Amino acid sequence: MFTNTKSPVTHRVYRANLKKKIALSQKQIRNRMKATGSTVVHRTQAINAKRIYHTLEEEQTVREEILSEQIKLWRRTLPLLIHQFSRISDPRRPKSIKHKMTVLMVFGLLAFVFRLSSRREINRELTGAVINHHLRKIFPEFDSIPHAGTLARLLERTKISEIEHSHIALIKQLINGKKFKNLLINQCLPIAIDGCQKLFRNGLLNDSNWLQRTVGNKDNKTEQQYVYALEANITLKNGLCIPLLTEYLSIQNNQLLSQETKQDCQYRKEPRLPLQTFVLT
Repeated sequence: MFTNTKSPVTHRVYRANLKKKIALSQKQIRNRMKATGSTVVHRTQAINAKRIYHTLEEEQTVREEILSEQIKLWRRTLPLLIHQFSRISDPRRPKSIKHKMTVLMVFGLLAFVFRLSSRREINRELTGAVINHHLRKIFPEFDSIPHAGTLARLLERTKISEIEHSHIALIKQLINGKKFKNLLINQCLPIAIDGCQKLFRNGLLNDSNWLQRTVGNKDNKTEQQYVYALEANITLKNGLCIPLLTEYLSIQNNQLLSQETKQDCQYRKEPRLPLQTFVLT
């Protein structure tokens, strides 16, 4: 059984020495910042404190102000997105279309905004009468709420490059509007490129898109399939990263299907990352 061997006196001495060490380190950092004229941009403006609202009216007023500011932001950015969504080619039969392309794309965008991770969750959270009433105030195009399955079938047949063009157009609008002016690094907007594993599963299922690997030691080896992507993100001074482009690795992109040849990797994926489309005009 674990027991604490430090006495109360020893613990107080340890805490006192630790406070002195932290205070000395902070003083050195402040002196260095003063000597070099540096400034520290905090990663977040969030305050670690209890709510200051005492009545329901106060909290409701603050929430309404926050929502009104968000709606103003949506009204500035959504016209461009809706225009870009309308330019995406519709793979469906014209006579069987019930919901417009812009309605379905905005519906999918809301699923990401509200962080809904499944079709059932999307249908449960975005198809109610209350949210339908509020969505129509912002989006008059919403005659009716589509089903999540309809959105999934559309995205399966839609070209990813056309959706990427809409996203890049929005990023260009934010840059040209100088929204990142105070967050540049040496007056530049760096783009960080790195690989990222999305998910994995044990066993080898009949799916030619997943990469394959063997894990474990020599006595207990197991086969796995995994999804890996190369991502390009805009990096700002406060540490915020804005997704720009994503290119998924696929086993079908192997140059040679043999045991000696490595699978699709970041070095082969980087030339396929369409960064050339991200050019400011």
